[in-house]
Amino acid sequence: MSRGIRCSGPCALAVALMATGSGCGGGGGGSGPPGPPGPNRFVYASAFQETSPGSGQFTGGIYAYQFDPASGGLTVVAGSPFAADTVGAPVVLSHDARFLYSINFAKGYSIAAFSIQADGSLVSIPGAPFVAAEPTRFLIAHPAADFLYAIASSGNLTVYSIDPSTGALTAQPAASVVNLAPPWVITPDGQRLYEVFTSEIFEFSIDPESGTLQPLAGSPVAIQTSTDGAGNAAIDPSGRFVYVTNFSVFTGFGGPMYAFSIDPQTGAVALIPPFSPTAGPQNSVVVDASGKYLVVTTVVTSKTGSNCLAVQSIEPSSGALSPVPGSPFGGACGVLIADSSGPYIYDGTDGVTVYWLNETTGVTQTVTSSALPGMAVSSLAVTH
Repeated sequence: MSRGIRCSGPCALAVALMATGSGCGGGGGGSGPPGPPGPNRFVYASAFQETSPGSGQFTGGIYAYQFDPASGGLTVVAGSPFAADTVGAPVVLSHDARFLYSINFAKGYSIAAFSIQADGSLVSIPGAPFVAAEPTRFLIAHPAADFLYAIASSGNLTVYSIDPSTGALTAQPAASVVNLAPPWVITPDGQRLYEVFTSEIFEFSIDPESGTLQPLAGSPVAIQTSTDGAGNAAIDPSGRFVYVTNFSVFTGFGGPMYAFSIDPQTGAVALIPPFSPTAGPQNSVVVDASGKYLVVTTVVTSKTGSNCLAVQSIEPSSGALSPVPGSPFGGACGVLIADSSGPYIYDGTDGVTVYWLNETTGVTQTVTSSALPGMAVSSLAVTH
């Protein structure tokens, strides 16, 4: 068991945003259809728990699993859990899935860095944790280049270059962008970043040489929505559409998902009507690898049904959303991440659940799960 750490700053945020809903069930065998033969994936779940009620001290770490698509098996990686001092911090992977980064709460909210071994285990990178000028609160990894973005509690951004051989971080010259806060998304080609607020979207281009951000002409763009809170965002694999959750907690019912198109030349966004509601307030959101479906977990309230894995079909030309017949489906209702190279969706609540997504119908089916009793999963990462 990892030692207790008093929770504040990013850890407190993780507590506030911890996954909600039903448990993942027992671990082990798969119940869904196995996939075709192919490389295994390593799934990393950042999880935490309070040592005793009201103590304000937490234990946790990064729990590692190997998922075999051919058999549907999910097995614990030897040595897991790793990185006890991360305690529910966000986890992100480098674009080549060779390195994993998190936040080390015990050492000044510095950046923890690990190389991913052949068996999925994590080994600290020489020089880690990397101390930032300010305590790190959020991390974003560039999807196509060797850059890592660290956002401090103040909103100040630091851009790090990643050594492609060792994974070591080097801070780039001071960035001009400040006051960054989630949700944000980067286009799959790594050319643009979008930061979403309730009433506007900030649009940035990403310099391919330095990784620094520059506001696009006309940014920010005002958006007419009625969101009580833009909790999460996702972008489709083509980089043409952005989807934003609506966390309408005060109604108990689900509000509409919001969709935006991206102009391929200018990068400007525009709202896509009509808006598609879900049965409950929305939590986490991803787009599957095929780009055909958006999957969102919803919060179960007294005014909604127990099923909380909502799937929306994406109209390929416009990006508009419409519910898949039979949705919402039963699910664990926590933090989601999509497999970028296969029909799988991973969910983290009090463990990890793997879903198979039928790319013809959009229907989901549980493949396997592994429980972490008493723990709450706040972030997921998966190799590809």
